Amino acid sequence: MVGVAVGTAAVASVAAASTASASAAGTTTTYGAVSAAWTSAATGAKIAIVAGAVAVAGISGAAIFDGDGGDVRATLEWDSTADIDMFVFDPLGSTLTFGRESSESGGQYQGEANHDCEGLTSPSETVFWPDDSAPSGEYVVGATYTAECAGEGDQAVRLTLSVDGETDTFDVFLSPGQSIEITRFTR
Repeated sequence: MVGVAVGTAAVASVAAASTASASAAGTTTTYGAVSAAWTSAATGAKIAIVAGAVAVAGISGAAIFDGDGGDVRATLEWDSTADIDMFVFDPLGSTLTFGRESSESGGQYQGEANHDCEGLTSPSETVFWPDDSAPSGEYVVGATYTAECAGEGDQAVRLTLSVDGETDTFDVFLSPGQSIEITRFTR
C-alpha cells in the first residue's frame, strides 16, 4: 500500500471514559438472505454477508457495518478475553475509539469488544469510512490494552487496513496498559 509507514511509537492513552456500553454479545439480528459466509482464518470468527452488510457472529450487535469496503477500513482482531481498544486519528483532528463512535468526517467505530471483560474469545473492532467519504490527509491507527481480564499478559493483535481497495496486515504485541501507534498513512 502506498503511503503506509509502520511505527511503534507510544501514543498518549486514548482510553475513553464513557458511560456508553455495547449491546450483549451473541445477539443475532437477521437482515435478509445470507449471500456468503465463512470463518476468519485469523480469529475463527464466523462472518456472513447478509443483505449487503457484513455481520460478525459473537461480537456485539454494533459490529455490523454497511458497504462492501469503504475508502478506509481498519479492523483489529485478537484471540483472548482481554479488553483492547483500537483508535484512529483522522485528518480533520477527530479520534474514533470506544465512546467516540462517529466523527464529523463520516468515520464510524463499531464493535467494542470485551468492554468490561465480556469474555469474547475472538473479538474484533472496526473503524471505517463509507465509499467516497474519507477525507484526504494523514491517519494514525493504534491500539490500547485497556484491561487484562483473565491474566492474559502480552497480546498478539492483528490490524487489517484497507485504503482505497489496497489491503495490508500488521501484527504487533501489546502489554497490559500499553498504548501504541500501529501505522500511519496518507490518502
